[in-house]
Amino acid sequence: MARPFAPALLAALVSSLLGCASTPDSPKEPPLAAGELRSVATSPEHQWTGLAVSARGRIFVSYPRWFGPHELSVAEILPGGELRAFPDTTWNSWTPEQGTQPREQFACVQAVFVDGRDRLWILDSGAPKFEGPIEGGPKLVQVDLERNRVARVYRFDREITPPGAYLNDLRIDMRGGHAVITDSGLGGLVVLHLASGRAHRVLAGHPSTLADPDVHLEVEGVPLVSPAGDPVRVQADGIAMDARGEWVYYQALTARRLYRVPVALLIEPNVRADILARAVEDLGPTVATDGMEMDASGNIYFAAFERGAVLVRRPDGTIEHLCSGPEVSWPDTLVVRGGELWFTTARIHEGPPFGPGIRGPYGVWRTALPGPAR
Repeated sequence: MARPFAPALLAALVSSLLGCASTPDSPKEPPLAAGELRSVATSPEHQWTGLAVSARGRIFVSYPRWFGPHELSVAEILPGGELRAFPDTTWNSWTPEQGTQPREQFACVQAVFVDGRDRLWILDSGAPKFEGPIEGGPKLVQVDLERNRVARVYRFDREITPPGAYLNDLRIDMRGGHAVITDSGLGGLVVLHLASGRAHRVLAGHPSTLADPDVHLEVEGVPLVSPAGDPVRVQADGIAMDARGEWVYYQALTARRLYRVPVALLIEPNVRADILARAVEDLGPTVATDGMEMDASGNIYFAAFERGAVLVRRPDGTIEHLCSGPEVSWPDTLVVRGGELWFTTARIHEGPPFGPGIRGPYGVWRTALPGPAR
């Protein structure tokens, strides 16, 4: 399945990422400034939440099975501007009407991530329309980008994804060989040992992973409430890891405080819950954010959906504005690649259960990273 997406722009963009020389017929793109927005791709129908960019400039997007029609769960945006089911159409072919378990297919992909070894990770919450997790649904899929084939599937049982869980985002601990995943449904983190496939839940019920009851979210002046009129409560969501793999940073979506915890303690399966809880550091007030990302200089980027903006938290705790505008409509996933910050705009507040319908379009944008702190 392929759809056209701004072919000329994407061809030039991917070519530049791959280090290809320009020709007289392909004008060189002007330098991108920090805060300046440049479109990578748009879609009138696919509500991209996840985004991953490989070391070679390959672009992957994911689309959760929430509300309305659904065609693709994971796709690659090709240099010619087409959208291709990834890793293949079979993995993207499951529908609830089949009545079968999606063990070798995607049920509801929430996030994609490329690690330091250029491996693609696909996180399936296994909870279509937030009704789950369903049997055979929750899993983490590793894809070999050299062969474009699934290398391994890690499956999560009821102990790791009990009723109400919703696996949301992840980071890979390259030194110890672990995946760290947020659970935005119940609150908590899931730690997966990649070699053995063993997983354990941590910080379940800890204040750092739970929604703040005193926070009431608002987007474009409209409160985010459920159909019953209750304030939206989303637990641990955004996650980032420092370049040395020493700390995991995270916060709930319905919250405005940032926390971090040492990776060394997090990945220890036998650590006592009280010891881990005491190791959590409260880094102070921030903004409500969906996705998070961290660069090599220790800057943390927030997808500040209430403000229609992307903000940057400096290592000293100072928070600065990076970019905003009508295009930045509920920014979601953030990716740092080659001196730039890329992000998706998911416009979540426009559709069910918050709004009457989703206007679109959805997009992938990029801007240059900011310079040193002033």
